[in-house]
Amino acid sequence: MHPIDPFYLTWKAREYSQNTRFIELAGEINTSMPLHVVNRTAEALNARRKAMNGSRVLVIGLAYKPNVDDERESPSYVLMNLLKERGAETAYYDPYVPVIRLTREHAHWAGACR
Repeated sequence: MHPIDPFYLTWKAREYSQNTRFIELAGEINTSMPLHVVNRTAEALNARRKAMNGSRVLVIGLAYKPNVDDERESPSYVLMNLLKERGAETAYYDPYVPVIRLTREHAHWAGACR
């Protein structure tokens, strides 16, 4: 059996002085993905002589896992925040999340509809 959250495994392994660098590195890579996607999106827009600022960008998929309505911990929120910071008009589509629920971390997205 393995934990759903790999960082729990890292925390637990430290109790036994075990190295979990591979898990930590994977987490760092996953954490950097929203910025990577935004940079690739900006490159694609620039290649078509368009700016991120003022562009309309649709993020497809909000839920953390496929085919569920649980968007907690979803990196899509980070992605949408980064796009918005760069001036993009940002919307999302996820058939399992028709309306974004109020959360402490992403309250400014609450009520947004797909």
